[in-house]
Amino acid sequence: MAGFEVGVRLSSNILARELCGSRPFSISSCGYLGNPFVRFLLKLGELKSILLSGDKKTHVACVLVAQLLKKKEQIRASIYCPSIHLEPESRRVCCEGSYTRIEGRSLMKGFAKNMFSLLVAVNLSASAFPQLGLDPSPFGGSDWNIVVVDSNGDVGKFASIALDKHGYPCIAYLDDTKDVLKYANWTGTNWTKTTVDDTGSIGGMISLSLDKNDYPHISYFDGNHDDLKYAKWTGTGWINDTVDSVGSVGWFTSMALDTEDRPHISYYDNANHDLKYAKWTGTKWVNYTVDSSGKVGYYSSIGVDRNNHAHISYHNATGESLKYAQWTGTKWSIQTVDSSGDVGKYTSIALDELDIPHISYFSESSFSLKYANFTGNIWNFETIDSAGEVGWHTSIALDQNGHPHVTYLDRFNRELKYANWTGAKWNVERIDSVSYIYWGTSLALDDEGIPHVAYAGFQAYHVLKYATKTNLTANKPPVAVAAVDTEGPEGSSTEFNGTGSFDPDGTILSYSWDFDSLVDSDSDGNYTNDNEATGPTSSHVYYDNGVYVVTLKVIDDSGQVDTDTCIATVLNVAPTANADGPYEGDEPHTVQFTGTFTDSGILDTHIFQWDFDFDGITFNVDSTQQSPTHQWLDDFDWNVAFKVIDDDGGWDLDVTHVTVHNVPPDATANGHYHGFEGIPIQFKGDHTDPGPLDTHTYEWDFDYDGITFTPDATGNPYPKTWHDDYSGNVALRVTDDDGGWDLDVTTVTIVNVPPIAKAGEDKEGFEVSIFIFNGSAYDSGANDTHTFEWDFDYDGSTFDIDATGQTVSHTYIDDFDGYVALRVTDDDGGVGVDTAHVLVKNVPPTVTLEVLPVEVDASLRIAGEKWHDVTIEMYEDGIPIVNGTLIRYPGSPNEQMRDLTHLQVDISKSYSAIVRYTPEEDPINGKPNGANPCWIILTFSDGQELWIHHTFNVQHPESYVWEVDLTAAVLIHGLTFQATAFDPGADDLTFYWDFGDGTNTTSFYLNANATYPVEISESMNHAFTGSGTYYVALTVEDDDGGHWVVIVCIVV
Repeated sequence: MAGFEVGVRLSSNILARELCGSRPFSISSCGYLGNPFVRFLLKLGELKSILLSGDKKTHVACVLVAQLLKKKEQIRASIYCPSIHLEPESRRVCCEGSYTRIEGRSLMKGFAKNMFSLLVAVNLSASAFPQLGLDPSPFGGSDWNIVVVDSNGDVGKFASIALDKHGYPCIAYLDDTKDVLKYANWTGTNWTKTTVDDTGSIGGMISLSLDKNDYPHISYFDGNHDDLKYAKWTGTGWINDTVDSVGSVGWFTSMALDTEDRPHISYYDNANHDLKYAKWTGTKWVNYTVDSSGKVGYYSSIGVDRNNHAHISYHNATGESLKYAQWTGTKWSIQTVDSSGDVGKYTSIALDELDIPHISYFSESSFSLKYANFTGNIWNFETIDSAGEVGWHTSIALDQNGHPHVTYLDRFNRELKYANWTGAKWNVERIDSVSYIYWGTSLALDDEGIPHVAYAGFQAYHVLKYATKTNLTANKPPVAVAAVDTEGPEGSSTEFNGTGSFDPDGTILSYSWDFDSLVDSDSDGNYTNDNEATGPTSSHVYYDNGVYVVTLKVIDDSGQVDTDTCIATVLNVAPTANADGPYEGDEPHTVQFTGTFTDSGILDTHIFQWDFDFDGITFNVDSTQQSPTHQWLDDFDWNVAFKVIDDDGGWDLDVTHVTVHNVPPDATANGHYHGFEGIPIQFKGDHTDPGPLDTHTYEWDFDYDGITFTPDATGNPYPKTWHDDYSGNVALRVTDDDGGWDLDVTTVTIVNVPPIAKAGEDKEGFEVSIFIFNGSAYDSGANDTHTFEWDFDYDGSTFDIDATGQTVSHTYIDDFDGYVALRVTDDDGGVGVDTAHVLVKNVPPTVTLEVLPVEVDASLRIAGEKWHDVTIEMYEDGIPIVNGTLIRYPGSPNEQMRDLTHLQVDISKSYSAIVRYTPEEDPINGKPNGANPCWIILTFSDGQELWIHHTFNVQHPESYVWEVDLTAAVLIHGLTFQATAFDPGADDLTFYWDFGDGTNTTSFYLNANATYPVEISESMNHAFTGSGTYYVALTVEDDDGGHWVVIVCIVV
């Protein structure tokens, strides 16, 4: 078929802007289904190419806005496809009702009416499009060999590849036509294909691994039942198993085998949106939920490290991130690897030789292929390819240098691509075109690092394709198979079978056998190439035991050679031993043993060993004679073993039995025993026993009922303490170590001991405080119960019960100096008394004394000459508290008085007044020489008045200001003293007053009912007749001499 490329650009004309503005625009092209479907994003002015195959009849549909370039001529075309449909009979996509609008100058006349045909009829090379920079080479280049493995139906989706030990590809894939899971493998000359599972909607999301025998293991999704399934080739047939069927499970399955060829599977739980993991234990499947934090587990990929621990990469759809889970041996360690945008889809994981994870994945945010590897501390990230929309369905593998290789899909160019790290940079190649980008890729590397890729290609339908950079038709060397290791006895013929050897692409011409790698039978210096036998099968007789390495060498018709080894293990023939017996007697007893043996190895020499108390497991050498004697001084009923060992280490053991009977001891308990409760009594028994090596156990029954012996103690002598009074029998039983025993009985009497009371430490405190008494008692009869009684004022002879109980409290309401007594009585009537000294100290009363404020009203009076006025200011501690003015009018002065204020005089403060006279400001009254008497009148709460007088004279300015000390005036009138006394005890109180001026008074208060606490308040009125400083002292004294003194200073 001819091939052609069409250059496409999104025009900047008005129509393009109307359709999409400056946004990327989707360009699609398709034709017959034999031609790939190409789709990509295009921005205004950006150039893209569509590479098509076919002839001039091929139609391109769905090109919305395009620009065709030929040399330097250009035609801007807008192509409309109002109706697009699929013709099933021809499998062709058609465009109906197409029409074209042409802008600019066209050199291709005649095509204006059918611009649709114009676009597809031109067969151009890349040289016609220098602006596009197109690669004219076909997909894959000359070094990729692409093979269609299976084209029978719609096949190849979800392909998974693995290489066997010959480097041959093996592929598991889906046959979508028959809805079955299939398996294909290259034999060296051709592809063989088998059906693995045909039980329904089977085979989606497939993962393949090969075990040490190159047997395939496959995990896959059962779409019929939404189950995770597993298939395994046994060598003769397929075994299918359901791994997990709880909910909708098995999506995005990935499998790896551990060092024991046991499968480990990661998969997605679509019902719960969790990442799950299953492993085969050897007997059953075990399933775990690895991560359930959100919608996690998409696109999982698994690897298993050297410790058989699983490593899983997967996508977090909730967080749009790449995650990684590792089993540490005890728990899952989970990390977010990359969260820079919407990343982590289509993950693939590989572990290097240090078990470091390497992960390839797709970034949907940047439409790029990314790669991450873990350094042990941090994750490193790289963008491998960002040309177009790349990175779908990645598959990663590591070569022998630990360098990553990745296959992946280009979504819009519909290409299968390959990238590998060279050690310095990423090399990116195109392998093949694909029809649809959702069916995945799978990559494996052989021992030389050559990539092998399986994927779904497209012809008329999907086909299974295989691509590699090696030639499958090159000659392959033969494969030598020395069969299985053998084992047999010395002197017998050992058979060897090499018929399992084969040549993948030819014929084996010769077989040669070397039966001992330690012997160079042809003396050529090579110990493994001796031609000691020929043919595919052979036999050899080994005349001594040992382990021999046997080498099979095969040569094919091309002269290529292969070797394989097996192990021939030649076993020694052991002797047969005979210990004779059984043997029997009474202690002490001497046994004469007779040992014999037979051995088919007549040249062997032998040694003899006896174990005189063989436990059936460990053999201890007690004698090395063939027929020894042994004496037992104690009873014995056990096995004796006789062992014969040849010089090759072969041995045999024979067991016989020896019985030596025991003689029981004779017991003596001694006694009668007498003592007191709580005091140990030493019991000492005796015995005799004819068995000199016997050991003996002494057991005592200290309340023997004459019928049943119940051991209460073991030992001799034995100190026994009774914790209560007792009288009865005591029995001694002596038992030897062989179970022989004897019993003897004696008597004992135990007398009660009264308790010793302890009232506690002496107490000292103050009246009305709570005294806690904590008594105790010591009683050698530990099983006695006790009664505790207290006398809080014990007189030394008569015990009055004031309280009962081991711990009690008591409050002394007055001072006390005496004893408290504790009496303890046990349940056998024994009594103990103890006392403690108690000193209760008197607490003196406390007194508060205050001088009550003096209640007084102040007023101002003026007489004398008319029309004169005075002003007054009153102060408390120098601070003004009231002021006022009074004018002398005609009339009575008593009717012209001015009330100033009401005072609560606090004697701790000073009170004063200033009265001012201003006659020069008054109206002329014709008497400039007149005078005005003035009074400050203090009226007390008892009705008494104190008039303080001053006369103002017009002719005497020195009289114009009158300063008055009001404090002294109040004190002369008299004060009220308020006292309160408090005593916590039930005391009588006496008040002693001394007013400091020679006046004294006394008050006595009797507490007849002995109540407590006591609180008494008393008020005293006293007037001081003269000026001076007076110290008022109040002493309150209780009836125990405790007193309190408070003093107040009064200055008059």
